[in-house]
Amino acid sequence: MASGDLKEQPPRSIAKRPGGEQSRRGLSDRMHNGIEAATKPVLRKLLKHAIANGHVWPAFQPIVNIRTGAISSFEILARWSDPQAGDISPDIFIPRLEQHGLIAVLSEALLEQACRSAADWPGQFTLAFNISPFQLISEDLPCNLVEVIEKNLFPAGEGRA
Repeated sequence: MASGDLKEQPPRSIAKRPGGEQSRRGLSDRMHNGIEAATKPVLRKLLKHAIANGHVWPAFQPIVNIRTGAISSFEILARWSDPQAGDISPDIFIPRLEQHGLIAVLSEALLEQACRSAADWPGQFTLAFNISPFQLISEDLPCNLVEVIEKNLFPAGEGRA
């Protein structure tokens, strides 16, 4: 399939996850406050539980080639949807994960999920990830990225088109 085929049939993962209804407002505020006040061990436990249960997930933001109108890339955005509290803002959880040195745990999980999901999608495109400044100082970052990408077979190979 040509890269333009994604324009006609976007992958299901682009769709917004349910959650964040007005009735959840109080729960969501308590969850935000809980994350802001959490110690590193508590936040690690919350994050690992959320990752294991699919509550932390990659949102695929299409990037369109303005000349062709075809999707050329997807920016991967971190999302956290709690089943009871609803959506938790990245403005809340990202700085806390960075503060406690847990941002790499989130990034690796998102990278794995995104590569696994997109490996079989038709067309030619790239995935773009935001990397925290805290991760950029890690000498292991390039090797870790390559390992996750290869393990999850992204891109799917030369025959991908």
